[in-house]
Amino acid sequence: MPVKNQAAYGPGWKEFSRRIRFERDGGRCACTGQCRLSFAVGVHDGEEERCHATHGSSTASGGRVVLTVAHLCHDASCRDETHVKAMCQRCHLAYDRELHSRNASATARRKRLARAPMLPGLADAGTEALPSLALAPGGADGDRQ
Repeated sequence: MPVKNQAAYGPGWKEFSRRIRFERDGGRCACTGQCRLSFAVGVHDGEEERCHATHGSSTASGGRVVLTVAHLCHDASCRDETHVKAMCQRCHLAYDRELHSRNASATARRKRLARAPMLPGLADAGTEALPSLALAPGGADGDRQ
């Protein structure tokens, strides 16, 4: 998966990523269940077993496996090798599901606020002062803080 914001990863990211994916983790997904797909869809045979996906192999849908580097700490600038793992795109997307959901909710909220007419007296109050524009409980934001 291409890096959208190269600056967030800092200089030398390409080499670091290549080393993690192909030298340290041997061109194979190193996920051992962090993605939570273990038993639900048969990605792993057990909690301790690595995902079977290897870089360039065929997927069930006819595509190709692409290894990525997942930041277990969710900090794109982190270069601590204990905080990163090579993961196939399926495991990586599943691992980051909550992060992607929060980002999508924040983007939707910003777009709603940009379209909303400014209410008198709330110009300096910030988004928390506009509860009528927030998603209903149980919506995409759920109970997250």
